Amino acid sequence: MSFGAQSMNLKFDFGLASRGNNIFVKYYSLADKFELSKRCETDCFFGVFDGYFSPNIANFLAESLPGIIISQIGWDKNLDNITNKIQESLKIADQYAQEFKYECSAALFGVMLDNILYIAHVGDARIIIAADKIWQSREHIFQEPTERERFINVDGHKNIEKELLCCYNSVVSRTIGGYPKRPALISIPQVSKIENLEDIKYILIASEAFWSIISSQQAVKLVESFLYSTLTPDEVANRLINAAVGWGCDRAMGLIIAKPDKRFCTIL
Repeated sequence: MSFGAQSMNLKFDFGLASRGNNIFVKYYSLADKFELSKRCETDCFFGVFDGYFSPNIANFLAESLPGIIISQIGWDKNLDNITNKIQESLKIADQYAQEFKYECSAALFGVMLDNILYIAHVGDARIIIAADKIWQSREHIFQEPTERERFINVDGHKNIEKELLCCYNSVVSRTIGGYPKRPALISIPQVSKIENLEDIKYILIASEAFWSIISSQQAVKLVESFLYSTLTPDEVANRLINAAVGWGCDRAMGLIIAKPDKRFCTIL
């Protein structure tokens, strides 16, 4: 998908917040952390990792996934077929994670390389990208029609939700990790490529618990009420978490808010 028409080297400011156990929220500057030979100061990795039942796999993904992705891209930053390389990276991570028996994690993360943003997700977290229109991901849950149809096509019957991974209000249909998988319970991510980022107003990623309390429409109103105040991105992220707590969420949550800092953008 594409926003805008002109290519810019655009820096984003990130705010991170989390509450409770099993949730890991991360931001890395890829150029600084991995010393890529072809550096771009805006190259970064950010994501929310929500462990089901334990923190082990979510923590592993938060700490190790950026390095796995960089190893697939190569230190010389070969940008061919990045979508395939991200998918292969999660396949590798899933294989490593099999050592944690009966544990798994949702993962929703972004990789920004040379002013192109790749969004990948597995599980029941959600991302909202606000530009001229609002775009949001769809959760990988059995209640979602496309995922349900995929399950039925593979497994051949409609009563499989009782045999799948139940997590609070959702029946999760894609996970990373060692939970015993049926043929249709997969770890394959959906990857979206977003170009021309200058029209983006903000990006919001949050774990399932946040969205169980606050709808996308409510989140948009909350973010826009905070976004142009004097609050820092970290303060905005914590205000959003506190709003969900105030509305009755007593579960672990993780959240990232990112907005462009146009003081640091240059036309390419």
